[in-house]
Amino acid sequence: MKRILFFLLISQAVVFTSAQDTIHYLGETIINNNLLEDTSVLLYVERLESYLFRIVDCDFVDTANIDKVLPTTENEFFIYFSCDYNKNQEIVSAWQKIDNVFHYKAEVDSLICILYLNISEFVDGYYAEKYFDDLFNIIEHNNELFCDYYYKLTNSQTKHIFESYFKEFCHKK
Repeated sequence: MKRILFFLLISQAVVFTSAQDTIHYLGETIINNNLLEDTSVLLYVERLESYLFRIVDCDFVDTANIDKVLPTTENEFFIYFSCDYNKNQEIVSAWQKIDNVFHYKAEVDSLICILYLNISEFVDGYYAEKYFDDLFNIIEHNNELFCDYYYKLTNSQTKHIFESYFKEFCHKK
């Protein structure tokens, strides 16, 4: 039986029967149409949808595989974050559980920490406020990892975002 993709819908109560339909809708209303050509985005939508529905069905977050649904690109982050605006409260609740685990695991798991740091250039709005509030604790718990990460950064925008944390946690006095 086909799952019905409806967790990405932001402003209308529309139901889709495929990831392609959902991405097409988003492409026409929110994102530019180049996203339609991005197979990796379609695969991300399918992974996230499956993960969300497992949480809705079982009320359990599989923390061992959470890295599979964490965003790694700006388009994936947009899709990930848009779940918070879904009209279906079960999906919103499932997304909030994933996001809470994401923040918690970023403090204790080096892979999740790197994924968390990598989204810094995509976060926006109220999500960015929470993200940067939590960032201090995450960096504090992963001091060495963060410093190594910072030294390897090549993107000047990302380096700028983390500069104050770098000065506080990585500079030896």
